[in-house]
Amino acid sequence: MKDLKLHYSLLPAFQSDDPVRDAILAGVKVTGVTITLEDKIIAQYPIFITNEMHYDNLKLYLEQVGEKLFTAVKEKIENNEQFEIKDLMNNGCHGCGGCKG
Repeated sequence: MKDLKLHYSLLPAFQSDDPVRDAILAGVKVTGVTITLEDKIIAQYPIFITNEMHYDNLKLYLEQVGEKLFTAVKEKIENNEQFEIKDLMNNGCHGCGGCKG
């Protein structure tokens, strides 16, 4: 799906090439992943930034969550199915045993 894109921040924040770095430098406590389709936001999932998180840990975690969420959303779109992000994440989307958000 050509126009489906994954971005590692909660858009519209941190639209740069390194949104993870920008979130850390800005000192925000919440970031996340955004999935867009034809430049329209269709899914977002927040991630809390703890004091113990370093850049590499946060980036890896966002990549893991983003990859799983992107795959699940892409499948729903290809099958022309409606979805709720909370339902996708509560089904153990990224292997944590079911997010509670």
